[in-house]
Amino acid sequence: MAKVRGHMLDNKWVIPYNVKLLAQFNCHINVEICCDIRVVKYLYKYIHKGHDKVLFCIAPNTPGSNIYEISDFQNERWVSPVEATWRIYGFLLNGMFPSVVQLQVHLPNFQTIQFEDDPDLEDIIQDGRLKKTIFTELFETNRTDPEAKKCNFLYKEFPKYYVWNAQWRAWTTRKKRSSHRQIVYCQSC
Repeated sequence: MAKVRGHMLDNKWVIPYNVKLLAQFNCHINVEICCDIRVVKYLYKYIHKGHDKVLFCIAPNTPGSNIYEISDFQNERWVSPVEATWRIYGFLLNGMFPSVVQLQVHLPNFQTIQFEDDPDLEDIIQDGRLKKTIFTELFETNRTDPEAKKCNFLYKEFPKYYVWNAQWRAWTTRKKRSSHRQIVYCQSC
C-alpha cells in the first residue's frame, strides 16, 4: 500500500509491461508467464480446430405441420470463397519448411520395423533391407563415402549434408536445402 496524491493504492493498480514490446509496437501488450501444458492447447486450438461448420435446416412453409427441431437440422461444412479458390487452383494447403528429420537411436539388431497384417514373418526376418536404418546407414556412409569420411560428421550434423532415401534405404548427398535435425530422447535403463 502506498499513498499517491492523497489516494491509497496497492499493487492492483500496477500494470505489468514488457519494455521491448512496448518500444517495438508502440502500444501496451499484456505479458504473462505461462507454465502449464494447457497453454499449448490454447495456442494451437485455432490452427487444429478444423473447418468452419454451419448448422441449418430446410423447412416447408406449410401451416399446421409438425416441427421436429432436432431431426431437421443438418451439420455441414462451410467452404469460404477464398478456400474454394485456393483448392480449385491446387495450391498447397499446408507445408513444412525446412523439413524436420527425426533421428532414431537403437541398439544393434533392435531396430523398429513396420509390416502389413498377416505377413510371412520368416520373409520379414530374412529381408536385408529392414536391417538398414537411418542410424545404421549413417555409419556405413561415414565408412564408404569419401566426403563423409573426410568430414567425419556427427549424427546430428548428418542430415544437413545428406538426405535419407527411404526407397533405397541409404543416405544420398543433399542437393537442395538444409533441414532441422531432432534426435529422439532415449531413456537409459
